Amino acid sequence: MKENISDWIIERNHQYLVLNKPAGIPTQSDKTNDADLLTATQAYAKSDLKLINRLDRPVSGCVILAKSKNATVHLSNSKKIVKTYLAIVEPSLPKENDTIVAYLTKGKTNKAYLSEVEKEGYRKAEMSYKLIHTFDKYQLVEIELHSGRFHQIRVMLSHLGCRVKGDVKYGARRANKDRSIGLHAWKIALDHPVHGKMEHYTSPLPDNDTIWKLAGDILK
Repeated sequence: MKENISDWIIERNHQYLVLNKPAGIPTQSDKTNDADLLTATQAYAKSDLKLINRLDRPVSGCVILAKSKNATVHLSNSKKIVKTYLAIVEPSLPKENDTIVAYLTKGKTNKAYLSEVEKEGYRKAEMSYKLIHTFDKYQLVEIELHSGRFHQIRVMLSHLGCRVKGDVKYGARRANKDRSIGLHAWKIALDHPVHGKMEHYTSPLPDNDTIWKLAGDILK
């Protein structure tokens, strides 16, 4: 991995690291054997690290890596971690804000499937969203996850009739040139493993898309 890991670090302390994962890099080793965030960061830190959250390969943003056993246990079991995403979607949301509850399962083709009713093999998933801005062809949406299912945001937005920009797996009209998708893990809040106070971190927006650059101006 040619990139400088230190450029991705948002927070580094004795308990954990918070990194801004670029789109296109696996969070951890997978069947492609491409360089991944966890392995590279462990080599950089010269220590064993444990992933607290994971992002899909084409998604960018906040990833937490615990540095100690106590921090791993605390953060893995914490009910206070708040994950806020930004998504660029097409064509439009059915409402300006809403909370969505559905049931998801992971299929054999590395894709999530959704059911509106509870059924065997499907797990409950919940998220809230609100519209931030409407562009000519896209909308900027803020999303708060209340559960962490496989491809949750992507499949739930697709079910609402709008697709994440570039996410052809879930119905987008075309892929982004760099194979990223318009989904970014923007903010994360967690209760510190030692003092228990809530800590808040924000991941800089990607600079690989004109819409993200416009979004940055809107969110200032």
